[in-house]
Amino acid sequence: MPICTCAPEIELSPDFKNNVKIMCVYSNLVGTASRNYNPLVINFLTNFSDGLSFNPGDVTFDLKSLDNTESATCTRNEYNDICTITLNQSYINNRAPVELAKTMMHEILHAKIFHSKLVAPDLFETMFLKYLGETTGNFGTDEHQFILNYYIPPMIRFLKDFDSSFGNSAPDDFYKAIAISGLGLKYSASELEQIMTAQNFFRSRGLNCP
Repeated sequence: MPICTCAPEIELSPDFKNNVKIMCVYSNLVGTASRNYNPLVINFLTNFSDGLSFNPGDVTFDLKSLDNTESATCTRNEYNDICTITLNQSYINNRAPVELAKTMMHEILHAKIFHSKLVAPDLFETMFLKYLGETTGNFGTDEHQFILNYYIPPMIRFLKDFDSSFGNSAPDDFYKAIAISGLGLKYSASELEQIMTAQNFFRSRGLNCP
């Protein structure tokens, strides 16, 4: 699959670009953003067009083995505001494309929230509340809780669009389970069961990216 060049603000490391499966997922990730209007994807993945724009190179995707058990990390350089999103190479082969797409989106959200709050924290919260049509919100300091509070519905819509680009579909609860997985929060027994069921479902359809 050809390398996608439609997200110029995000740089891709050579290891990332040379992995066929990862580039297939990434290209379809960006393609989904181009075909379907989704503010989460349009603003946070393709052009950051919310008035707090990144400069080219502010976000880099990398691929390498990580010493920890995380599927990915988002490392912030406080000196130059650059965020490096590293996917754990050890996890690539046994994850379904939908899971990898969620991981990329999860980490780009960390990068975007970090950058927006660093550049203009008051403006970020004000504009976000305006977008929600609210006057107060639970922003706090825990980004995972923040993602859970505000980003799960658009992530579900995005994952459905992404999955449909391959001609696939699944129950909404499965997309929700994938969206909330990896937040490291205290899940209920039913949520854990739903996450495992969804993961098994998507992996049983095949691990390769068409």
